[in-house]
Amino acid sequence: MNIVNLTRCSILIIPLLITTTSALAGTFVSNNGHNKVIETLVADSELIFRGTSTEITEGLSVEGIPYTFVTYDIEEVISGQYFESTITLKFVGGTFANGNTLSASNSPQIKLGEQSILLVQQSTDTGCDFVQCELGRFLLEQGNVIAANGQAVIVDEHGSVDYMSANGLKNRDNRQANTTSNIGNFITKLRNIDKQVLSQRGDSFKRNTVKNVDKNITFKAYIGLTQASKAPVELVAPSEALVKKNISHGSRHDKWEEAQVKRNKGNPVLTVSSPYTQQ
Repeated sequence: MNIVNLTRCSILIIPLLITTTSALAGTFVSNNGHNKVIETLVADSELIFRGTSTEITEGLSVEGIPYTFVTYDIEEVISGQYFESTITLKFVGGTFANGNTLSASNSPQIKLGEQSILLVQQSTDTGCDFVQCELGRFLLEQGNVIAANGQAVIVDEHGSVDYMSANGLKNRDNRQANTTSNIGNFITKLRNIDKQVLSQRGDSFKRNTVKNVDKNITFKAYIGLTQASKAPVELVAPSEALVKKNISHGSRHDKWEEAQVKRNKGNPVLTVSSPYTQQ
């Protein structure tokens, strides 16, 4: 992850250090593959809920990194424990104090008033409160559940999962004027997977508690961003003993280089060229 000088650019794309599930990026080949994608997301989640975005604001970390805060009205808690009626979550991206903007390559483009199912994780700071960021957000549109790749997640009455492209979904809706909402089946699928996950982990397992983000409290940025912005570590010349250990039994070039380093008082940066071909 690289931070560059923003004085001449208005948008910086930064890939967050979040592992994405490759299946969502391309064509699905088996129902088992469909299930695995959702199973992985559910297993990594600490809270799953259905809600509507009601407020979108921005704020700066103590390091000056912009973040976006999204507040949701919670309509239904699907998994985990959360007892408030609203929740505010955050992810990297927004406007710097100087007017330049920052965006992450896999952050979702959330709109005010959108309905969605969110899979949340906060115990590991990845710069985004959603599980695998954009992959942990499913839009709810006209009874359809839309994944990050724009495909509709189709769950039948038996719990089998399939995905349908936007064109396929449009053709299906044209053939079936009264298409039944798939949201209920999707929520049931999430709950069933959650039960399986909890059963496999045993009675001693406890999920981390998700907290409502207070956007008025100062906070530190995702550590990957702050580390990437540090200056390179200054190179230090190796000690004479280390140089001798590493090259004393080398080629003629190495022996010549060893002698030059000694003359140079241990500094390996030489101003003369070797008379021998480096081996």
